[in-house]
Amino acid sequence: MIIVVDDDAVRRSLRFMLELEGLGVRDYASGEALLSEPQLPDRGCLLVDQDIPAISGVDLVARLKQRAVRLPAILIAGRLTNEIRSAAAQAGFLAVFEKPLQDGGFVEAIHLALACG
Repeated sequence: MIIVVDDDAVRRSLRFMLELEGLGVRDYASGEALLSEPQLPDRGCLLVDQDIPAISGVDLVARLKQRAVRLPAILIAGRLTNEIRSAAAQAGFLAVFEKPLQDGGFVEAIHLALACG
């Protein structure tokens, strides 16, 4: 199961692309929506936008880890900076990608994350 958290049209595009790959997808428009879920899958991966309302993608994954959610995570961002890359590395993200997403390893990173989690 892939959990996509993004507040814009990218979320719908990602869902469509991943379902075409034959993957199960749950999507959320905000970190709060995901955090309000009483139970998350034990296996799968997180695909999280850095710039979601009220909480950053890095902070969202940190909060999920406090809840013992250990799914591998991939971060996407509209503009990657060294600060974001560093924060993502410290938070344990498996990979970081910049929008617009082009295949350049993106789908492979998702399959790797699914194999890990």
